[in-house]
Amino acid sequence: MPHIKEYYSDWGKDGDIGFFALSPDNKPIGLIQLRYKSSQTQKYADYPEIAMAVHPDYRGLGVASSLMQHLIDNSNSGLRLGVHPLNISAIKLYQKFGFCVYEVAKSGYPQMMREKQV
Repeated sequence: MPHIKEYYSDWGKDGDIGFFALSPDNKPIGLIQLRYKSSQTQKYADYPEIAMAVHPDYRGLGVASSLMQHLIDNSNSGLRLGVHPLNISAIKLYQKFGFCVYEVAKSGYPQMMREKQV
């Protein structure tokens, strides 16, 4: 899937940020990243896009919230992301952090954004 390559190809470009969550025994259980990449929409295309994943065994324990807060605390711009329309728990998480849907892309995925809070 060529579009997945955009999330990791040439990692370390200006603006790329990534954080891992580790279990008590130092195993990776989640990650969040921010990078400037192509957008499914024109609006907010100049904002970097978030990608996040949490291991199923650690969902519902606050890992995603901790990762999101850490990313927001270390970001200096507005943020955007796309989310599967049936991923209600993710949509609620993003709304908790001030994201709102601004458009539904042709793919059917809601596109969400958060303005930089000053």
